[in-house]
Amino acid sequence: QALDAFRARSGLVHAARIYSATGTLMGESGASDRTSVRGTPWFATALAPETPVYVGRVVRTPDGSLVVRIADAIESATGIVGVMVVDLDWTVLSGAALGAVERTAADGTTTVTAWVLDERGRIVAGSEAPAMFTNGAEDPALREALDARERGSIIAPFRGTNVLAGYAPLESDAMYARTYRGFSEGRASVLLAESTASAFAGAAALRNQLILIAVAVGALAWWGAIRFSTHLAAPLISATELAERLATGDTRHDIAPIAGEDEIAKLNASLRKLLDY
Repeated sequence: QALDAFRARSGLVHAARIYSATGTLMGESGASDRTSVRGTPWFATALAPETPVYVGRVVRTPDGSLVVRIADAIESATGIVGVMVVDLDWTVLSGAALGAVERTAADGTTTVTAWVLDERGRIVAGSEAPAMFTNGAEDPALREALDARERGSIIAPFRGTNVLAGYAPLESDAMYARTYRGFSEGRASVLLAESTASAFAGAAALRNQLILIAVAVGALAWWGAIRFSTHLAAPLISATELAERLATGDTRHDIAPIAGEDEIAKLNASLRKLLDY
């Protein structure tokens, strides 16, 4: 009854069991498992006082559920008296945890997906159930980055799409390393992925705005150059034509005065005086 109540309250427990120190099943709630546990790695790890809490890999149970097994010793004043085993419902747990990460990472305009990959690069948690246990690190550069067991980011193909991915090892903090090594013995990685099209959409929009501004400025400069060159060239052309006529003795033409003190205005005034003669 205590195990049933514990399982009902948590909402995350697929099954819970208590074994004696010799491996005898003392009580269970949820999916029944009558297989022998003596000699199994998780039972031996839980019984050994110097080892951390056992946290297993994601496995599929006979009923099709995805679970992660956690096991730890039950101790009394006289020593270890048994082992408590909890099989967590990985679909519910990972969905809640990764969903919170995705909501935190997204800004309302982008879609960020969160994934957990084991040491072989297989997807063991994600928002898309069909992706479970498929190879998520097929790209050699991404696999090399995950194997380095460091935090970082990379642009690489992931599940058929080029993504900007941030990654980090799922290992325990040094403070708790003695009691908990991390998910999948600290050899798994968490990965946040966003398509490059979405990730760089802001940069692309800015680039397009800069191109538009450059075109507009270029057009304005061209219009100004045409206006200025027309204003500058027209009086010079007129003055040149008049000078050519004067050189042949033709004084039957007039030239309109140009106001100002620049060289063009002075040339205009000189030609007009020449006409007076």
